[in-house]
Amino acid sequence: MVVNLQSTSSKRVKGIFSVIASTNRLEILKILNAKGSLSYSELKSLAGFKSKKESGKFAYHLRKLVRHGLVSLNRAERKYVITSLGTLILNLSRQIEEHAILESGKLYVRTSKQKIEEFNANRITQSLVKEGGMPLDLAQKITAEVESRIHKFQTTYLTAPLIRE
Repeated sequence: MVVNLQSTSSKRVKGIFSVIASTNRLEILKILNAKGSLSYSELKSLAGFKSKKESGKFAYHLRKLVRHGLVSLNRAERKYVITSLGTLILNLSRQIEEHAILESGKLYVRTSKQKIEEFNANRITQSLVKEGGMPLDLAQKITAEVESRIHKFQTTYLTAPLIRE
């Protein structure tokens, strides 16, 4: 009996890992987590499945998420919502992504859109010139100073608001 439970649990975990192996399905989870409950057509559009011929592809991904308990359908409202398991899986995937980034030894920034990108000093320069109206030579000097200080702290992960300050 115990072996059976372990086998069932193992199959469930394998199933969940196979579900989150798709960037399309992770994107659907991220959208539902950010926006709340959405109709099929709203979710399809936000997930980037625009054309009618992509409907089958979208339905396939959504069905897998529902089947594994990461998304549920509120039949009364006809809207999809992320489940607590889906939220847990999404949070774990973010933690894994962040850990992998930290282990890489490169410098990364979490943008205001919650995406993680490799640090690019030129973007600081561009922002200072464009948003601050600063002369290019001064913006480059400030950028060099910021980059120097960041490397002195030997950090690998920053947020965009921290860089702006």
